[in-house]
Amino acid sequence: GWELWIHDLQRGTHSRLTSEDSTNLRPLWSRDGTRIIFASNRGGNWDLYSQPADASRPAEVLLNRPYEQYPLSILADGTLLYLEIHPKTGRDLWILSPDGKTSPLRVTPFNETDGQFSPGTGGPRWIAYSSDESGRSEVYVQSYPGGTNRIAVSTGGGSLPTWSSDGK
Repeated sequence: GWELWIHDLQRGTHSRLTSEDSTNLRPLWSRDGTRIIFASNRGGNWDLYSQPADASRPAEVLLNRPYEQYPLSILADGTLLYLEIHPKTGRDLWILSPDGKTSPLRVTPFNETDGQFSPGTGGPRWIAYSSDESGRSEVYVQSYPGGTNRIAVSTGGGSLPTWSSDGK
């Protein structure tokens, strides 16, 4: 399988974070830098796991649901945006709150992927993501929470949105 490693830029050292007979993908740093959130198939399905970045303890299951889940973006309070692949609705965007509750963000017959929270703290937030609802992949942003303001950003095709550091 694929393992996750930590590279210490100051010391120039490498240390293995995961050591299971599984594949581990899409690592995200928690905002406080103490944990790594990632997807792994070690339990059979692709589930979400959390592990201390210093590997002081083994990974813990963060979310175990039917189908496949992959982490996409995280807020300072631990709110996680993740992708779920469902056999009926395809690729959908979901939220995992710090208290462990899940809620749908974009669950449609189309494929929504590549979601990213806008940077910054406080005030309204936005989520940028890709969707194929127009017949090809385009980039959209929508307000979070609530999703009341939804805007198409691209018109000639687009994918893999990334926010500038100032969130504009």
